[in-house]
Amino acid sequence: MHAKLDTDYDFTEQNQVQGHWKLGDNYSKGESMLEDRLEVSQAGPTILVVDDDPQVRDLAVMMLEDTGFSVLEASSGEAALDSLRQHPDVRLLFTDIRMPGMDGVELAGRAVELYPNLKVVFTTGYMIRRPPANMPIVPKPYRIDLMLNTVRDSLNS
Repeated sequence: MHAKLDTDYDFTEQNQVQGHWKLGDNYSKGESMLEDRLEVSQAGPTILVVDDDPQVRDLAVMMLEDTGFSVLEASSGEAALDSLRQHPDVRLLFTDIRMPGMDGVELAGRAVELYPNLKVVFTTGYMIRRPPANMPIVPKPYRIDLMLNTVRDSLNS
């Protein structure tokens, strides 16, 4: 039996540019849509995804989980810091830059201060505040290959 996955999310409101991410192929139950293109790891490292937009956060979580990463999620900087305290095994913080309250740059600074070995990847639809030069950025809308390669490169650095 095959199921059809068809996800189409319009990022226009947040990004001020129109774009979408769409998958539409047939896959057997339990078969990864990315197995042909990307090496899937077994019990991958834990990543904390932080975004105040639940639809965007869910999309990032789904993309990372489908490639074998363990994923936690938070909707704000404060919630992310709480999650890091509860899960010190998190290896990478994948955070939106523009969020209400504590933005992603401040979150990353505080998180790395608490956990110096934590890797950080930023994501944004538009740049308001530049992150530190040594931290990569994945633009929205997500290109799955760029997102996953950036995450893997960051974990391996």
